[in-house]
Amino acid sequence: MIISPRLKIVYLLAVSTAVFVLGQRGVLALLALQVVLWLAAGVPAAQLRVLRKSAVFMAMILVFYSLFTADRDFTLLRLGGWDLNVSTAGAIEGAAMCVRLLTILAAGVLIRHGLSRQQYVSGLTGLGMSRELAQLFESTLGYFEGRGGLGGGGKAKGGKDGAQSGGGKRIFLKRLFKGDFTVVDELVNSRLATARQTFADSDRALVFALTIVVVGVRFIKIAPGFPLAPGIKNLVIVPAYIAAATLTRTRLAATNIGVVSGAINFLAGFGRFGVFDIFQHFLPALTVDLLVRASGGSRSLILYAFIGLVAGVARASAVLILSLLFRMPAEFYLLLVLPVVSQCLFGVLSAPVSRYLVGHIKIDGA
Repeated sequence: MIISPRLKIVYLLAVSTAVFVLGQRGVLALLALQVVLWLAAGVPAAQLRVLRKSAVFMAMILVFYSLFTADRDFTLLRLGGWDLNVSTAGAIEGAAMCVRLLTILAAGVLIRHGLSRQQYVSGLTGLGMSRELAQLFESTLGYFEGRGGLGGGGKAKGGKDGAQSGGGKRIFLKRLFKGDFTVVDELVNSRLATARQTFADSDRALVFALTIVVVGVRFIKIAPGFPLAPGIKNLVIVPAYIAAATLTRTRLAATNIGVVSGAINFLAGFGRFGVFDIFQHFLPALTVDLLVRASGGSRSLILYAFIGLVAGVARASAVLILSLLFRMPAEFYLLLVLPVVSQCLFGVLSAPVSRYLVGHIKIDGA
């Protein structure tokens, strides 16, 4: 039985919405349905590794629900005169929330399985994605597939792919941290030369080049397994959004980049929150588009710092929204203070990079 890509995407969105509407029995039935469909579709067991990325968040759900949502009526641990008491009712409710998240993730894996690049683009186009955005999406996927896949940091056909190669990304970051903004300019202009081979229109070529940069930077693992300075990639991503919004006539150029980046992030199986991870890409990009338009295209350093600050808040707001959907206890939000501050800090620090990049991109190919 052949199911249209559009119907698959609609199913994913329906499941991701239903888990927050249905009661616990309904959610359990929905999770059971995902398991049945997994088995019927022959999804490899190796795909389960995607669920591990959300293990920390699910552990936090259990811990905070057990400690802060109801009377702690059970002694979990006793050391000398100190008792660790937890709430059994809270633990049960936390486990129920974890089931909701597992259902979302399971549906995401199921939909990604066997969905080719062309089918993914076809499905999104069938749901209203514009032809231009679909071409940008497909071209970006094609670019990375020709270079060892997403996040692989592999070699391009004919050599290293700049900042994506193992040594290249370390050199890139080292130069950037030293205040050498030419490294970002070189990265964008090298991608722009490639983009012109795909799009003759200068605006579309620039948006494509900046999309390649944003997607590539998203998948650079600065310190694998270690949460080093959340938001550090804003030093490149926010300037790319600002350059797209400032230098092109494309409507919502930065938002297009954010949508493509988020959709590819989901398709590649990255992220911790399934389809909701797309908001972490879309919201900052939309924020940049709106603020650049409201400013009339001003290239003030102070303005760029403000845009970076708001983009950092928008980036963090996706996690905040998801936390609200899972009704996390108030104490949980204290843990988010440092990541939010870090996102905003690097957004502000991206201002000089933004101004340099906007002034040095070779739009005319000279």
